[in-house]
Amino acid sequence: MKQKRAQELREAWGDAPCEHPQLAKLYDLGVHTGTFACVQCGRIFSFREKAELAASRRLVFLIAALASLAFTPLTLSAQKGWTAIGATSAGNAVYVESRSVKRTGDLVAANVRVVFTEPVKGAKGTFASYRTSATFNCAKKSLAAKENVYFADKQGTKVIDRSVNRIPGFGPALGGSLGDVALKHLCAR
Repeated sequence: MKQKRAQELREAWGDAPCEHPQLAKLYDLGVHTGTFACVQCGRIFSFREKAELAASRRLVFLIAALASLAFTPLTLSAQKGWTAIGATSAGNAVYVESRSVKRTGDLVAANVRVVFTEPVKGAKGTFASYRTSATFNCAKKSLAAKENVYFADKQGTKVIDRSVNRIPGFGPALGGSLGDVALKHLCAR
């Protein structure tokens, strides 16, 4: 940014507060002056002031991150006996409800959940997590979903849609899907 442009910005901005969202190198006659100017208000910063501003932003970010952790509700793994078992190919966390796991020969019945990293838009609304009650056939590497529940929140408390399969049929688990992650975990034991 040229000295003249920084001066124009300062005059136009006046005494209003500014968060200085971005600093640009300041030039005079095509040569870098060693200082920086806010692209919004035109205030000039020395190299040291620029470094202090960057450090204070990092500190504010760190404090905000720590504060958000302090007020974050319990994770799924700490709620209701849910245990993390892996992630889908899209990076969504997959959990199994430990107390729901029932084994009968090659069949394993369990409640399995996925928490989406980014909420997914569906026909009945935007959902942040999904739970299925399914039976996994370890010998045939297939599964049959009995019930599917979509939730608006990651904690699984606000139901958007629920469907029950009256006659569940076994089918293959798609690679990298919730079913695939659960099948590999439940059948590995």
